Amino acid sequence: TGRQAIETALAPARGGAGTKSATDIRFLIALIDRYGSLDYARAVSRRFARRAESILNRATSLDSSVHAEFLHALVDFVVQRNR
Repeated sequence: TGRQAIETALAPARGGAGTKSATDIRFLIALIDRYGSLDYARAVSRRFARRAESILNRATSLDSSVHAEFLHALVDFVVQRNR
């Protein structure tokens, strides 16, 4: 699987948690691209955001407050941020 490939690349035989070379980084980026890791992570984050929105919408104690607006905006920000 993609996860196994990445874990193998990060194994102690290749330097473990130490500093990675430019070649190591290019290799890891290629694995991330090949296995669709970023698309998967985005889909998971959207799923969690929908769940959070649903919970916030049911939280009647937050109705029409500045705090509710902040939490809704925070959910949007976390999912849509670039970094």
